[in-house]
Amino acid sequence: MTRRRELEGVVRSWLHEDGHEDADRVLFSVLNSLDTTPQRHAGWLARRLPIMNNKTVRYGIAAAAVLVIALLGMNMLPEVNLGPPLTPSPTAVPSAAGTQTPAPTADLGLPLLAEQPTYPELLAANTYLIDAPFPVRASVTVPEGWSMEGPYRREAVGLGVLTESGMWAGWGLAFKDIDDVFVDPCATDQRLRDIGSSADELVAALIDLPGHPAEGPVPVTVGGLVGQRVDLSIPEMSAADCPGGHLLWTMDGLTMHGRPGDVHNLIILEVQGRRLAIELDDYAHSSIFEMESYATPFDPEAHAQDLVELHQMLESVQFH
Repeated sequence: MTRRRELEGVVRSWLHEDGHEDADRVLFSVLNSLDTTPQRHAGWLARRLPIMNNKTVRYGIAAAAVLVIALLGMNMLPEVNLGPPLTPSPTAVPSAAGTQTPAPTADLGLPLLAEQPTYPELLAANTYLIDAPFPVRASVTVPEGWSMEGPYRREAVGLGVLTESGMWAGWGLAFKDIDDVFVDPCATDQRLRDIGSSADELVAALIDLPGHPAEGPVPVTVGGLVGQRVDLSIPEMSAADCPGGHLLWTMDGLTMHGRPGDVHNLIILEVQGRRLAIELDDYAHSSIFEMESYATPFDPEAHAQDLVELHQMLESVQFH
C-alpha cells in the first residue's frame, strides 16, 4: 500500500497545482480501476482496463489513466526503470555478455610435446601440442616410429625418424625460431646480419647468403597459412675455402652450422604476427649428416615411406 499512497499524493499534487476542479474524483476513479484490473507482465505499468457497458465512463477513465501514467512516467518518477520501450528500436544493441570474446583455452585436450620422452625413446602415435617455451603454438600428428630430438627447447623443436635398428636417421621435421643469419657462412668472425622480424626479410637473407645456392622462394600453405619455401644447399668446400664451417643462422643465441652436401628446405611463415621457420628434410637420398654422424645404412624403401609420413605430419600442422 505504500506505493499506492505515494501515487495518490503525486497525482493529487499535480492536479491541484494545475487548477483542475475534480481532482479527487478523477484520481479515485483511475486508482479503483487500476486495482481491479488483472496485470499483464510486459512491464509493471502496462495494464489493461476491464470492459464496461457505459462508454462515456469507460472512455473518461481510460483518458484520465493514460494522462496520469504518462505524466508520472515522464516527470515524476524518472528514477524508475520502466522496462523496454513499447516500440522496439530499429537497431538492437547486444548485451555486454553477448559481445565478450571467450578467453583462449589453455588446455586443448592434447598431450604436450614438451612432456614427452626424447630420443632414443619413441613417441606414441598421437597428435601433440607444441607450446611454451617454444614461442609458436601448434599441433602436429606424429605417426609411429618417430622420436623427438631432445631436449625440448625454446629455439627449436625437432621430430626425427628412427631406423629399424633404433638409430636416429638425422633428418625429419623441425620447428625453428631463427633470429639472424650470418653475413658470410664461411667467415670466422661470426658477423650477423640484422634481418628484422618478418618472414620476407628472412627469406631474402637466406637467398642472399654468399656461396650457398638457394632455390625459391616457392609459395606453400601450412595450417591454412601461406608461406614461402626456400631450399638452401651447402656446397662442398675445403677447410681452407670455408674456415668458418658454413655458419648459417642463430636460434636464441645458438649457432647453426651446415654440413657440406646437406640441403635445408625451409618454409617461412608468419604465425599470429611472429615468424616461424619449418625445416622439411624431404630429399629422396640419404643425408651427409645421416651417414657420417650415425652411420645409418640407407634403405631406399624405408626412406620413401618415411617421406610419405613426413608430408603427412606437415599437412597435419594446425596453429592455435
